[in-house]
Amino acid sequence: MYRIFYEKQNKIGISLEGELDQNEFTDVLKRVSSKCEAYPQVDVLIDASQISDYNPDLVVDTYGTLIKHKDNIRKVAVLSNNGIGLYLKDLFKNFEDTSFQSFNVNELDKARDWVLKPDPTRIFK
Repeated sequence: MYRIFYEKQNKIGISLEGELDQNEFTDVLKRVSSKCEAYPQVDVLIDASQISDYNPDLVVDTYGTLIKHKDNIRKVAVLSNNGIGLYLKDLFKNFEDTSFQSFNVNELDKARDWVLKPDPTRIFK
């Protein structure tokens, strides 16, 4: 399951919980893609601290979808206590203009400050 816990202008916070299935992950990608189509620079916070299980192929499959928007994704923060954080880090390492940071599950405030803090002067690069 997933839920959007923050969405304002070019910033989105997504919480992933339980065991993600293909349809849910596709919905998450659509939300990120729609932000990228609306704004030239997008910041994403993914809270994966509540994932109990995931299929690594889901993350690999996202590469083709997100590569279309690689120039739009400015920052990605991931909260994780499991392997999905490593998969996402590998996914975004080839996005030259994307800043990526991993945070421990107890660092939600720090992650929010880094990626979701309002910065209207930086919405448009």
